[in-house]
Amino acid sequence: MNNSDIAQYINSKDMREYLKDYPFTFLEAAWIINRCREVSLEQKLAAWEELIETTEDEPIEEELGTPALGSPHRFLREYMAIQKEFAEAMLTPEKDAVYQLVECREMLLGRTSFIRDDALFSSLDACFEYAATTYEEAVEYRIHKIRLNARFNFIRGIFRPGRVLMELNALTVNRHDRKTDALNGMVSEMRFEFPSPFRPGDILWDPYSNAYDGHPFVIKRINYEMMAEGYFFNHWEEGICSEEVCNFMDCEYYDREKQKRLSPELLAMSRMFKAKGRLKRGGKKQGEQ
Repeated sequence: MNNSDIAQYINSKDMREYLKDYPFTFLEAAWIINRCREVSLEQKLAAWEELIETTEDEPIEEELGTPALGSPHRFLREYMAIQKEFAEAMLTPEKDAVYQLVECREMLLGRTSFIRDDALFSSLDACFEYAATTYEEAVEYRIHKIRLNARFNFIRGIFRPGRVLMELNALTVNRHDRKTDALNGMVSEMRFEFPSPFRPGDILWDPYSNAYDGHPFVIKRINYEMMAEGYFFNHWEEGICSEEVCNFMDCEYYDREKQKRLSPELLAMSRMFKAKGRLKRGGKKQGEQ
């Protein structure tokens, strides 16, 4: 698995292009595959297997945001085994279990829209049938399985139409299974310092997210948690707000034509941050000699 193969699993098309020749480490590659929104769990398992087969199993020293691992390959195989166990628990019919359709995701005019439901069912089949007939335009379902007297008593799954399982997470009974919890959380909680094309003042958005009504934002900085901090126009409060918006690896440049329709306040904020950036680079615009 080469660098360009790994980059294809990055959610953002702009980050994907920017990092297509980046020399990913083993853990960076495993993390990127884990977060990919467009491949199924089955495809992720196959990609992780290929990653193991095409890399050396070299010990990794502890760094800020990642653990020390004597055998990265063994670590990833253990994580894969947990994912398979979660999948079996999610898909196996049980009498002492309830399925909850938490929400459905639709795409409306190029934007993500989440519809909350919370309907309960005694089987996964009934849950799928209800979702397919009630939300015909849905492109994704979030379903929870609540189990009694089982090792994993709460399982969260994300499915695509056709019952394609995309992502799984689970909690153990009374959280007594510390090894499972630790391994399960370790991959998602890793932090890396990937290079980024984004600069203060750029107008970005995450097409997948409906956070803050899916509005674009002016990026201020990227913090240690890999979150893009920025400013966006809050229509509820009718003003500019500053928050952590989304993981910068999911961000894309907002369409230039659409930028013209943004609030004057947000555009002014963008110009201000870009002007400060030019001053820090010696008063020259990018591209000037």
